Amino acid sequence: MGVGAVAPRRRNDLISASTILLAVGALSVITFTVGDGELFLAVNRGIANPALDIFCAYIVPAAFAVYSAASVAALLLLDGRNRRRAVMVGVAVALISGFASYGLGRALKVLFGRPRPFEVLPARTVGPWHASVYSFPSTTTMLAFGFALPILFERPRLGLPLVVLAALIGFSVVYTGFHYPSDVLAGATISTLLAVPTYRLKKPLMNLLAVVKL
Repeated sequence: MGVGAVAPRRRNDLISASTILLAVGALSVITFTVGDGELFLAVNRGIANPALDIFCAYIVPAAFAVYSAASVAALLLLDGRNRRRAVMVGVAVALISGFASYGLGRALKVLFGRPRPFEVLPARTVGPWHASVYSFPSTTTMLAFGFALPILFERPRLGLPLVVLAALIGFSVVYTGFHYPSDVLAGATISTLLAVPTYRLKKPLMNLLAVVKL
C-alpha cells in the first residue's frame, strides 16, 4: 500500500469517528433533556412488544456475530493473497480494539459502581444478556463498537452495516432492561476514542512484520 492510500484511510477514520461522536453528542443532549431514567423506561416499557423482545434479545446479537464473522471472511477472500498479511493485521487490530474496549469498560464499571437499572427502577428484563454487578458503561456496546470501527475505517462499505448493528446492540441492551441510555452513549464514545489510535497501530505492526519477515 502506498503513501497515497494510507492518507485517505487516516482521514476516513477521523471523519467516521467524528460523525459517530456528533451523533452520540446529539443523543446525549436528548438523554439529559428527557432524563436518563425516564428515557430508559420509555424504551424498556413504553415501546415493549413481543416482536421487539425477540428482535432485541436474540436477532440483533446473532446478526452481529454472524456479520462479524462474514466481514472477516470477506476481508480475507476479497483482498487476495498479495494483501493477506495486511488483512490479517487489520483483523488483529479490530480484535485488539474490541477486547481493549471491553477490558477498559470492565475497569470503569468497578470505578463508577453504578447499579443496574432493574435494581432501582420498575424495569423488565428480556433475553439472555449477561448481567454483571454494575451498569456504567455498557461493555457489550464497547465490545461491539470497538470491533466494528476498525473495520469501518479499513473498508467503509463492509464496516458500515457492522456499525449499524453495533448501534442496535446499544439500543437492545437498553430495551431489554440491562443498561441506561447513558451507559450505552458513554460506551460508544469511549470505544470510538480508543478505536482511532488502536487502528493507527496497523502501520507499525506491518512494519514490524516486514522486519521479522513474518
